Amino acid sequence: MESGGSIISSTSYHDYSTIDDAAIQFIKKKEYKPGDTLIFIDICPSQGTCEFLNEQKPTDLNLVLLDHHKTRSWASKYPWATIDISNCGTQLVYDTCNPVVQMRYKEFVQAVAAWDLWILDSPQRQRGENLNNLLGFIGRDAFVDAFVKDPSADELPTFKEITKFLVARRDRYVRQVIKEQLESSDARLDGFGNVFKIIFATDFISEIGHAVLDHPEAEDLKYVCVVNPVTNTCSLRSRDGETDIGKIAAMCDGGGHHSAAGFPVPFKEQISIVIFDILNKLNY
Repeated sequence: MESGGSIISSTSYHDYSTIDDAAIQFIKKKEYKPGDTLIFIDICPSQGTCEFLNEQKPTDLNLVLLDHHKTRSWASKYPWATIDISNCGTQLVYDTCNPVVQMRYKEFVQAVAAWDLWILDSPQRQRGENLNNLLGFIGRDAFVDAFVKDPSADELPTFKEITKFLVARRDRYVRQVIKEQLESSDARLDGFGNVFKIIFATDFISEIGHAVLDHPEAEDLKYVCVVNPVTNTCSLRSRDGETDIGKIAAMCDGGGHHSAAGFPVPFKEQISIVIFDILNKLNY
């Protein structure tokens, strides 16, 4: 969520658990100046919040929403919203930039899009994956600082060494998860009759999802559900064109794309109850 006229004066980062309250409070507390523009990028508030924004928007504040998630297509009815499922969020922002900025960040944006949209045959696909891993390792603030200064910062010797380390770490982790869980995990049926498996992991979620689907023992699977008990999320991955897991995630209060989506689940509370029940039964 950004504001500040032609120059971005502030940026705040949100997920679906915080964006609604932040947007409403921004309007109610008048956290803007006349002529400012409030921009939502790659995230769309709920229908109720969007309706509030549309009805309560002050005349001296501009609204812009740029999103690409299919499950948020309903927002396209608002004149200030652009929902384009054919592009990633970064691409949508890039398209609004001046030619100088576009020339500077062209290849960077192509790499991000190849990763975010899972374009496996893109020549920028591997770089996009490396950028994502680098972001996770050095953190958002350091990543933004580095790539604002240099769109090719990942070519710097230090970052190249980090990337090399991360690739090796990823490969080991994915192999370990597949080895320990794929065969022992039961194939299950969802309410639509789709066969899926549940895998537990905390890192490299997309890589694990697609490694499972590419495995010879997973030919019958329509999708895989990768559970992250740390972030309390279920990430769904399917083969391109087979199963629209975006619809499935939306029915579970989540969202996403045709082949990559997810939804939240309060694992911590449930796991705590189960563990307490187990330990509480112990006696000498």
